[in-house]
Amino acid sequence: MEHTESPRIAFLGLGVMGSAMLRNLAAQGYAVSGYDVVPAAMERLADTGFRRAATPLDAARGCDVAITMLPTSSHVRDALFGADGAAAGLNPGALVIEMSTGDAVETDRIAADLAALGLRCLDAPVGRTPREAAQGKALPGQQ
Repeated sequence: MEHTESPRIAFLGLGVMGSAMLRNLAAQGYAVSGYDVVPAAMERLADTGFRRAATPLDAARGCDVAITMLPTSSHVRDALFGADGAAAGLNPGALVIEMSTGDAVETDRIAADLAALGLRCLDAPVGRTPREAAQGKALPGQQ
């Protein structure tokens, strides 16, 4: 069942952690588009029903939320602001959830650059393993 009033989500970075998270979002019925520089990463998710995007910009078009799960802050900056960057395709006021393990100072700069475009940013680096990502469970005591 698709969430008709839920936000449309762009997911950038479909490696071990990102693919597990995208699977959980798709299983809950969210409309998810995804992009990864490695085509095989997207192919492994074909059974989820996500929309395979050609670029970060393509993934983000018309989305209310973008989630980044990338190796470094420079990868995040490129995915958001580089050629075909996602920031240009997001809806006004969209939220970028930055989940990469990156440099805190650069993450703050990215957040400021997003704010200058009228976009919001939440710094939410992951602190668990691929197993927890695949299970899609909240931390003990959280809902």
